[in-house]
Amino acid sequence: MRETWHAHCLHRLTGAELLSGAPFTDAVGHGTYPVDIHSAEGTVLRYLDGREEVIKPGGEKTWQRWRSEDDPAPAYYQIPYRCLVPRHAQNVLVAGRLLDADREAFGGVRVMVNCNQMGEAAGTAAALAVRHHQIVAAVNIAELQSTLLAGGSIFPKAAT
Repeated sequence: MRETWHAHCLHRLTGAELLSGAPFTDAVGHGTYPVDIHSAEGTVLRYLDGREEVIKPGGEKTWQRWRSEDDPAPAYYQIPYRCLVPRHAQNVLVAGRLLDADREAFGGVRVMVNCNQMGEAAGTAAALAVRHHQIVAAVNIAELQSTLLAGGSIFPKAAT
């Protein structure tokens, strides 16, 4: 069972955003893990470079493309802070597999390295909210990002 609970947050990360490398001004993490979707028909791994691997239940593998080779491929995808801030809660943050993401996006961001980034971002945001006597949704994103970077986190800044 891979998917159980997801919070309803200020933003739901979509597979289209993830696979296109959509930039987010409130990015708190990034990843390159392929989107993997499991079903009774097998597993599909969709890579950022446009390749797609289909693995049938018996182990037979086939390769195809989900995006034209001529289309530019993103080097990474971003995880926005808004996916960690639940809509109807004043001072709650979620991280890891509770983030708000559709099934396709979740197939990529569910891995441990991304969960670690989300946990660090949520903890840092909570500390900033306490320091500035504000709710977590009001945390200054530039300060959050610079605090994460100063602490050793490595993630590309979003396009502004």
